[in-house]
Formats: sequence, C-alpha cells, structure tokens
Amino acid sequence: MLISKKPLANEIADLAIKNAVQSNNLHLIGISYLTIGYGYILVGDYAKAYPHYMNALSVYQKINEPKNLWRAYLDLTWIQIQLKAYNNAEQLIRNAIKIAKNENLIQEQAVSYNYLGMLNDSQQKFEQAIESYKLSISLNEKKGMEGNQISTLMNLAVSQRRSKKFEEALATLEKARILTDKANIPYYKQAIYQNLAELTFEIKDYAKAEKYILQALALSNSNNETVLRKGLFTNLVNVYKTKGDFQKALAYSDSVTKLDQNLYEKDKVAEILNLQAKYDTKLKDEKISSQNILNLQQQQQLLLNKNLLQLTLQQKENSELLFTKRQNELQNQKKLQEAAMQKDRLQAKIDKQTSEQQIFAQKKEIETKNRFQIFLGVLAIMAIGIAIIIFYNQRKTRKLNALITLQKKDLEQINGVKDRIFSIIGHDLRAPVNTLISFNHLLEDHELSSEKIKIYAEKISKTLNHTSVLMENLLNWSRSQLQGYQPHMKLNSLKSIADVVVNTLSVQASKKNIEIINDIDTNSKVFSDVDMTELILRNLVANAIKFTAVNGLIKLSALQQNNITTVKVTDSGIGMPVELLNQINSDETIYHQASRAGTNKETGTGLGLMLCKTFTDLMGGKLKVASENGKGTTVEVRLFTTEAA
Repeated sequence: MLISKKPLANEIADLAIKNAVQSNNLHLIGISYLTIGYGYILVGDYAKAYPHYMNALSVYQKINEPKNLWRAYLDLTWIQIQLKAYNNAEQLIRNAIKIAKNENLIQEQAVSYNYLGMLNDSQQKFEQAIESYKLSISLNEKKGMEGNQISTLMNLAVSQRRSKKFEEALATLEKARILTDKANIPYYKQAIYQNLAELTFEIKDYAKAEKYILQALALSNSNNETVLRKGLFTNLVNVYKTKGDFQKALAYSDSVTKLDQNLYEKDKVAEILNLQAKYDTKLKDEKISSQNILNLQQQQQLLLNKNLLQLTLQQKENSELLFTKRQNELQNQKKLQEAAMQKDRLQAKIDKQTSEQQIFAQKKEIETKNRFQIFLGVLAIMAIGIAIIIFYNQRKTRKLNALITLQKKDLEQINGVKDRIFSIIGHDLRAPVNTLISFNHLLEDHELSSEKIKIYAEKISKTLNHTSVLMENLLNWSRSQLQGYQPHMKLNSLKSIADVVVNTLSVQASKKNIEIINDIDTNSKVFSDVDMTELILRNLVANAIKFTAVNGLIKLSALQQNNITTVKVTDSGIGMPVELLNQINSDETIYHQASRAGTNKETGTGLGLMLCKTFTDLMGGKLKVASENGKGTTVEVRLFTTEAA
C-alpha cells in the first residue's frame, strides 16, 4: 500500500548511505541513492526523488557500472516526464539509449525506446511515440521478453488511440491479448480489457465498452486489484451516463464511493503502522518530544479531513445523478402531454386540409393558364440561350484555330531543328570517324615520321574535342525536350560553379592568350540546378573564347539585388550581328540558329546559346545579350537567390 509520507525503507537507505560514505564504497553509495530515490518515486514525490538520482548519477559517472548508470538516466527521465520538463527528459533518455547501445544491452535498449515513446506521447507527438514503441517491440522480439512486449504494445495502442488510429489500436491490443493469454498474467489481462473499454467508448460503441469493463471487473475481483477497480467503476458510470441509464450510473457511483472508503481505511491502517514503526525506531535512539507527536497527529487529522472532503464531493456527484434521474422522469411526463396535444393538432390540421383542397381546385384552373404563359416565356429564353451558345462556340472555334496555327508554326520550327540535327549527325559526327579511318590506313600502309604523327594527332584531337562538345550539347538539348523534365533546384555557390568552368576552359583560352577574370564574390548564391548553371556558364565562356581575338579579355561578374542575382559574361570579341541579337533577346523559344566561325576559324554547332536560353527559362530566369558588332558582347543571366513564390 502506497502512502503520502516518506517511506520507512528510505530511512534505512539513509543509514545505508551514511555507512557507505564512511567505508568510501562508491558502489554502495550509488545503490543507496537509487534505492531512496525509487522509494520517493513509488509515493509520487518526484521533487524529493530527483536530488537522490542526481547523486547516484554523479557516482556512477565515476565508476564502470554501465547498467546502474543506465538505470539512473532512465528513472531521471521518468521524473522529468512527471514534472513536465520534457527538454531535460529528452536529453536524459538519449543518454540512456547511448549507454545501452554501446554496451550492446538489447533489453535495456528496448526499455529505453519504450520510455522515449512515453515522453513523445506526453507531448502529443504521437507519430514519434508510435515509431519509438515499434522499435522497442522489435528489440523485445529479438530478446524474447514477453512481459516488456505486452507493456510496450499497450503503450503503443494508447498512442494510436489518441492519434485517432482506432483500427491500428484494436489490432495492437489483440496482439497484446494473445501474448497475455500465453503468459497468463492476470494484471495485464485486466489492463488490456480496460484499454479496449476506453477505445470502444471513444468510438461510441458503448455496448462493447460495457462488455470489456465487466470482463476487467471480473478479473479485478479474482486478483484483488482494488486500485484499477476504481477506474473501471468510474468508466462504467460514464458509459451508463452516456447511454442515459442513470439508475445503473448511480449504483456504480455508489460503488466508487464505497471503494474510496475502503481504500481510505486501508491507507489509514498502513499509515498508522508506518508511523508506529517510525516511532519505535526513533525511540531506540532518542526521545521524541510531545510536540513532534502532536505534529504527527495534526498531519493525520489533515489527511483525514482531505479524505472526508473527497467523500463529500462523491456524495455531491451522487446527488446530481439523482437529480438527473428525476429530471429525466419529468421530461418523460412532458413528452406524454405533448403527444396528446400533437393528436389534437393533427385533427385540426385534417380539417384545415379539407378546406384547402376546395381552394386548391379553384387555384388549379388559374395555374393552368399561368403555365401556358410560362411555357411561352421559356421557349423565348431557350431561343436566346441557343443563340448565345452558338456565338460562344464560334468564338471558341476561332481560338482553337489560332492555337492550331501557333502549334503548326512550332512544329515547323521543331522540324527544322530535326533537320539540323540530322545534318549535324550526317556531317559533323561522320567527319571525325572518317578522319580516324584515314589515319588508321596511313598507319597500316605507310611508315610515318614522329613529326607527321604529331601533326595528325593534333588535328584528330581538335576534331574529337569539337565532336565531344557537339555530342554533349545534343544530349543536353534532347534532355531539355523530354516532357515533364524538371531541374533539381537548390541553393548553390555561384563562385564555385564559375571556378569549375574557368578551370575547364583555361587550356582553350591559353591557346589564344586570352585572360579570363572571375570577379564573382564568394558570397554570391543562386537557387538553381547546379548542372544546368555550369552548362550555361561553360557555353557562354566557350563562345566568348571562340569570338575573342588573340590577347583578348573575358570577365565574369555578379550583382545581387533583393532576391535576384545577375551573372555577366563580358568579352572584348567581335560582337554579334543585329539579327542574331534580336532573335536571342526575343521572348519566343529558339529552335534553330546558324553557326558562325570563330576568330581562329573555330567551328560550332549552333546549339550553345539555344541551350543556355532553354535552361535559363526552365530555372525561371532570364537571358539577355547586349552587343555591338566589333566591340564585344555582354551576356546577362538573371536567376533567383531563393525559391520563387
């Protein structure tokens, strides 16, 4: 029996602590602190339990006893949950889990995750609680701990019920019931029926709720679980109140009152025995003053008054139930009187209907004439409606024709792209292959000097580099045309991407002695697809190298305003024709553009700027070109620095 005073066992633990301190035995000191702390937990005095567990924790952190250190963290977690200090409880249970994992303690891991579930459930984090319980269950199954399994399953069912997952909660309780029947643990059987009762009550299946409560009561009578029995009686009172059976509700409310009286009497006996034991123990060491005895009597009287107050409140509730029952009887009498009055009203209504039928016959003739007039009006409205429908259909047809014309134009442009690609494949891709075949014949049929081999190798390398760029652009273009293709957007460092591009093209620039300056700040960010951004910058810088003469200059810069970053690639090259400039700066999609030779007669594919504009549009940006023939070119790419709304 639990009482509200300090347990006598804790006084013994106090003596044990003194003896352990005198002997400087850290193991005994830690065990003593755990014991006295647990005694306070049993009586619900968590504030007094806390310092003893902290002392135990301090001791076990100094010695190698991982299980006792784990126990200290676990019980401290429970104390913090009861005190609603959830952040502290979170840290403590994480430490307990870490110790159990490091020591490969499967059972302790399972118990720790069960406590983590209770912590999350206390904070109404039901999904996290369910996840922790399931992890505990899997560990219990691995270790074969049926007792822990049943307790965890019941906790899981509570979280599922509180998160409105009623079917899952029923399935979980069924698993727990099967394990309980197998283990034959009466207390768990009663607890499962009580959980089933609360679940069915919440889903308003009051018949099943009543059935489960009565089954739990039968078990509580056999195993004498009086504390749980009080909760079952209270649940029955709620069920019968909801069903409107106030007589049964009153009967079980009386049972709650009697049970409270029995529990109170047993508590008083246990408390008196405990006080007597305290008195006898202390009498051996010192004399107890009469004032201390008076204080104990006053405390006992206060406890008596508290319990009497609880009984008075219970009697008040019973009186309210009697009042409700009487009120229900009066309402039934009122309903009978209303039924008689309703009968009289029905008779009056029949008489009234007879007279109304005569009036109705006269009105019917008038309504027939009115209907004919309405019919003519409806015909007129329908004619107007049909005319409106025809008008809107014609306008819709014109819009569809315009759309078809636009789509035809797009298809013609796409067909031009197709022809362009086949032309590239038929000529540009076949040329390097023919070159390789010719070189192979030369090697087979003639003995070439190393100088000639070097010359041929340089030409082949140049051809293959051009072919590699062509293949990459073709692949990127085809990927951009796939239906549903979306860029992988995230926040990227513009400086890092530009560095990669400059390093990649530095050798190509050095052949023309062109200086590339990367003036982009390290803090510049863009919200973009990193591969698309790199491809855009690489094509723009490659074009700048291609159309810039020897000893020229290329500069990369960026300006951030609000949530937009503008990237600029500026060169000192030959510029761009007005026709091409207008085509690029237009809002229309670029399907095809002619290729121009570079300052060193470099060849191209005509796909580079088309890809840059396509990928910029896919990322929600804008590409603009400013150029004057013979005076260089500046290409601006505007991208968001955060996700666009």
